[in-house]
Amino acid sequence: MHDSPVITGCGVVGPAGLGTQRLWQAAQSGRSLIGPLPDSLRDRLPIRLAGVVPPDVESKLCWPEFRVASLMALAADEAIAAAGWDAAACRDDQTAMCGATSKGDPAVILATRSGRHSAERFLAGWPNGPGRMLANRLGIGGPLICPVAACATGTHALVRAAQMIRDGDARRVLVVAGDASLSPLLTAAFANMGVLTDDACRPFDAGRSGFAVAEGAAAVTLESSRHAIGRAIVDVTGWLIGGDPTGLTAQDATGGVLAESIRILLRRARLDAVEVSLYSAHGTATRLNDVAEAAAMRSVFAGADSQPAAFAGKAIFGHLLGAAGLTEVVLSILAAAHQSIPPTVTLRTLDPACDGVRLVARVEPARIENVLCVSLGFGGQIGLLAMRYTG
Repeated sequence: MHDSPVITGCGVVGPAGLGTQRLWQAAQSGRSLIGPLPDSLRDRLPIRLAGVVPPDVESKLCWPEFRVASLMALAADEAIAAAGWDAAACRDDQTAMCGATSKGDPAVILATRSGRHSAERFLAGWPNGPGRMLANRLGIGGPLICPVAACATGTHALVRAAQMIRDGDARRVLVVAGDASLSPLLTAAFANMGVLTDDACRPFDAGRSGFAVAEGAAAVTLESSRHAIGRAIVDVTGWLIGGDPTGLTAQDATGGVLAESIRILLRRARLDAVEVSLYSAHGTATRLNDVAEAAAMRSVFAGADSQPAAFAGKAIFGHLLGAAGLTEVVLSILAAAHQSIPPTVTLRTLDPACDGVRLVARVEPARIENVLCVSLGFGGQIGLLAMRYTG
């Protein structure tokens, strides 16, 4: 028998600090969290700006030498507490986990180049390493999966969790995504691709020049509506994993692939386009991709008068890469819970090529019911999610 998934708890850590309350306060403040690198990173990276976890979080890391796993653990602990899961619920064989990173832990992998290291330490740096460490720490009793989908990784993890509940493979799933890519190798690679900014991250702005790399993690507890321990915050009404074969870092310039993917998602969620209250944009602030996403939005929502309110979280906290999609889901849930749209804080002048979309630049009270979250990853990865706020 099919069952519907609901989200009962959220957790987050990132440039705003630890906790959903700090994320929401930052989102409402009207300022970006992207800033100059700390002294410890300034001479090691080919960038000047990033979204760095604040110093007060450092002492809370349970495995300081395993940064990605530690950030994931902080987010997971908050989500589990919010849902009211106890140790027995985690150990239940009906409790699964999706523990996702887009590339594993770069610092752990690079550290193994020098000296002798145990196989355990080496494997901790693999893409499934942080998830495995966290599952062992919590004693997760059911299946563990660790999806990888570039910048759509966090959303793909939530989709896979929803499928597990729908198919009866688990009654509850801890979904966690983390990323810590402030390393010389990765930032140099992104810089060589030409996707990084030397200014603020300005999605859909006429003066945008790319994204700013950030670090952090997000988590949600996803449960069967019939067997939920926690109180449902949102129903997950539809989801989609798709692909765009256009190129490594580019979408279909017409927005056609993304538009058709969104239409399929809306059919699965049994939603008309006019019923979407809030659109969480991928919004990387790169020159071509924002235009393609705006074209998809215009196509699906059929003109400026019927566009949903939209925001781009990367303007606030930067691009968390493997954790971006799930962090943006958490922010969308907070927006629905507060009935307030977080602003795209760095937007000054909407690019005329992105005209026709209703991007919110200031805090805006609103009646939010149905939310659409969009994640797009390098290599053509697409992850889409529809949620309904239950009040």
